[in-house]
Amino acid sequence: MSRLIGICSRRGCIDDEVIRDINRLNTYLAQPGIVARAPLLSHRGSVCVAVLDPGANTEVCGTAACLGIKRDPDWSKPNDASPDGSYCLIRADNELFQLVTDPTGSRSIWYLLTDDYCIASTSQRAIVALTKAFHPNLDAATWMLTAGALGPGHSWDRRVRMVPPNSVVTLEQESWTLHTDHQPYEYEDKKEPDEIHEQRLRAALDEVFEEVSGYSGDWLIPLSGGTDSRAILLWLREPARFHYVTWGSDASFDNDASDTGVAGQLASHFGLDHHYVHLKDRISDPEVFFSKFLAAGEGRINDLSGYLEEFGFWEALHQKQCPGILRGDQVFGGYSPRNPSAARKSVGLVMMDDLPARYGSLSALFPAQRYPEHMNHRPDESLDTWRCRLLVGYRAPVVRAALNEIKCAYTDVVNPLQFRPIIDVVLRMPDRLRTNKHLFARVVTTRCPSIPFAKNAAIRSLKQILSDRMVGEFLMDEIAAISSDKYLPKQWLQEIRTLYESEYCNGNKKTFLTPVWSGLDRVRGKIDKRLGVTKLDASKLMLRTYLVVASGRMLDQDALQLQSGDRHTALIGTDRSGGDSAQAPVNSGFTDS
Repeated sequence: MSRLIGICSRRGCIDDEVIRDINRLNTYLAQPGIVARAPLLSHRGSVCVAVLDPGANTEVCGTAACLGIKRDPDWSKPNDASPDGSYCLIRADNELFQLVTDPTGSRSIWYLLTDDYCIASTSQRAIVALTKAFHPNLDAATWMLTAGALGPGHSWDRRVRMVPPNSVVTLEQESWTLHTDHQPYEYEDKKEPDEIHEQRLRAALDEVFEEVSGYSGDWLIPLSGGTDSRAILLWLREPARFHYVTWGSDASFDNDASDTGVAGQLASHFGLDHHYVHLKDRISDPEVFFSKFLAAGEGRINDLSGYLEEFGFWEALHQKQCPGILRGDQVFGGYSPRNPSAARKSVGLVMMDDLPARYGSLSALFPAQRYPEHMNHRPDESLDTWRCRLLVGYRAPVVRAALNEIKCAYTDVVNPLQFRPIIDVVLRMPDRLRTNKHLFARVVTTRCPSIPFAKNAAIRSLKQILSDRMVGEFLMDEIAAISSDKYLPKQWLQEIRTLYESEYCNGNKKTFLTPVWSGLDRVRGKIDKRLGVTKLDASKLMLRTYLVVASGRMLDQDALQLQSGDRHTALIGTDRSGGDSAQAPVNSGFTDS
């Protein structure tokens, strides 16, 4: 689906070679199995904006381009107020070049500043291809191993930075200086009666969904048995106008308490156009599956459980030109953590020191991890409030945005429950109304009291998928093919194979586990989350190791794609974030260049 690119040149006008390179990328970066639509491209003077494979929610206005849904009409001129919605945008004039993210950073923008160019894109691969160089970032690799994601602000290339959520990054073209206006959220308990908070929440939901209800009926709504997707269904003015879909393994369809079972009850009750997507129990062709998974998400996340239909469903959405899906990502809160470690891990911020003792050798092979200072737990802050700050400051822009990117390879993703009116209400709630989504769940239940919430998941866990010997052998072979330490230390590449063999290849593990979690599994999972217990085995480390090396190889290939012996390397310049040599400093998070 759509990828956004913006280039600002310090040399003067954008030259024809840059335009040709962008057009070539439209085909080169197209997802396997789909045919990219013709790109949209606009350039004037020293600025160029382009949208590869544009979709229904793409808008280009002069030297400004936006992907996604924005709720405000004025957005295309630098220093216009940042819109609300689920989007990302690049805008420029003769003086300023700006990158803007939505309230939770649900669509990531990456950028690289050199002495000659500023290049920004929703695709790290596009930046690497246009600069014709790739510089692996060991910090990102370390976070992938511990957290299954790239970590706060990190990219695969150490020169490339991430625009923080709820931010505007501005390049002043005359002075060639860049600064970031990042507005982190502050939680403040107004000490008001619960009734007031409930009235505000209902009013915010009404405001947001009055607008969302006007979307085309071609939008698709993933329907589960939980609170979030049900809220979307219940607040839409005419819910039957839209289409609904539920994913599930075969075993889940025989379980009335699973997400698939409860979603079916909701669909029947409200008379919805509802379809099921049957997920396979295993990855039948690892080589094909992982090639699509890597291309779609650029290796930013290790969560692959929801794609075991091998992307056939998503390819069909792209072919039908579905405008997008309405997802239920939200900021209402979660389990009450029992300690600081549990609060941090509940949003996926897992670090080396959290890993089980048998993986202790990792710490000696990799750089020390750190996250931005503004994410630290404050002395006067409750654990529940800190968890919520990390939810919008880390999980939303790093973990959820990476998951969104996989889907955005095929269609758009909009998260109405993360629009600004709802966030503003949540910021003023006391902990007790946010914890376990207490107030939100109560409000949703009052609109649909007769149908219970799901008790069992409908898709296989990552651990179950990785227990398949064929998948393990594929990952092992791919890692064994790496003979250098360009992407990861060679010692670790050897050690992870030894760990995996000892845990999975000596008859200690079953090939397949129970497809649907039992009630006991869920109880244990909740207890572990509250106590901050880190569950990690060699199969997950094997997958994460594979994602590091496979993504590195992919980006190395991207760097060669636009090179030619008789053409100059137009976008290579000195990296303003630290130089283009092997000594360039690592990306340390949400910081200015």
